[in-house]
Amino acid sequence: MTIQLPIDCPTAMPVIDPHDLLEDTHEQFAALREKHAVICWGERRYMVLRAADVISLTTDPRVQTMAGTTYVQLTGIPAGSLADMLTEGMLLDNGLPHRLKRGLFSRSFAHRSIAERRPAIRAVADRLVADLPRGESFDFVGTMASRLPAEMIATVLGLPTSESDFFAGLVYSVARALTPIYPIEDHYAIDNAAGELFDYVKCHLADRLRSPKDDFLTALVQQWRESDTISLDCLVQQVVQLIIGGSDTTRAAFAMLVALLLRHRDQWYAVRANKALIPGAVMEGLHRRHPPDHADAGPDRLNDNRRRLHQLRRRRSTDACRLFLAHKNKKAPAISRTGLF
Repeated sequence: MTIQLPIDCPTAMPVIDPHDLLEDTHEQFAALREKHAVICWGERRYMVLRAADVISLTTDPRVQTMAGTTYVQLTGIPAGSLADMLTEGMLLDNGLPHRLKRGLFSRSFAHRSIAERRPAIRAVADRLVADLPRGESFDFVGTMASRLPAEMIATVLGLPTSESDFFAGLVYSVARALTPIYPIEDHYAIDNAAGELFDYVKCHLADRLRSPKDDFLTALVQQWRESDTISLDCLVQQVVQLIIGGSDTTRAAFAMLVALLLRHRDQWYAVRANKALIPGAVMEGLHRRHPPDHADAGPDRLNDNRRRLHQLRRRRSTDACRLFLAHKNKKAPAISRTGLF
């Protein structure tokens, strides 16, 4: 958990390079936790180490989520599609702006609505499990952990599951922007992915406005029309963040859970023998976090971001609607970004 503290906060705390925590992560945190409640790991960025402190902070009204504009500034992300997503999304918002954006999802994501989709979600999981290889080794992350959350979120939102591979690749690229140190050398690819994901979602929302369906996206755009609280582009950014949150975090947690069980074979066999142990295994697995994907990054990245931005040439991404339709039907007419409506 990262928080912003007042400028006059005590400085008697260790300053840790996050790269130093990539090896023997949990052991290092355990050692730090014995001596320190908080560590500093970047400009105005701190990590609270003890569970009791974290819990108290989550209910402390003085603590706020780091604003998107501040996050973009501290990580050195340049203006563009990615910066727009981070500054306009509800993930890094507080107060009334956050409530207005989140409120559009409250009705569609009510417990009853999600419960009604449970059979369809279970069918996705059953199909993927049935397709797994038997009696041979396979890439679990690529074959199961990546596909399952992407196809599930597609099912929940009303996106065709046949498109899940397309948007999942974009999601996993954009999600790298939410790791502790932004990989500035890969900014062009990440920013393009953010732009294509935005276009992809906007394409589907525009389709629901023209031709309503019985799905989540239709309910969402209809509620958006009635409320008139945010712009359409802002609505698109909320759906983009929802897709990222539902896809990337689940992929990582699923892979980590299986890896942990395989590391402790006695627990692996116990879970296989008794399905009642699965919920407890999942909860325990969620307590452990995976390392950043860019573990080989250089330690000076945060300080070098702004210096190296001039080396990047920004180019607009290919229109994702046109790209996707071209994959589906090579004779499909081109769709201009301004002609979606």
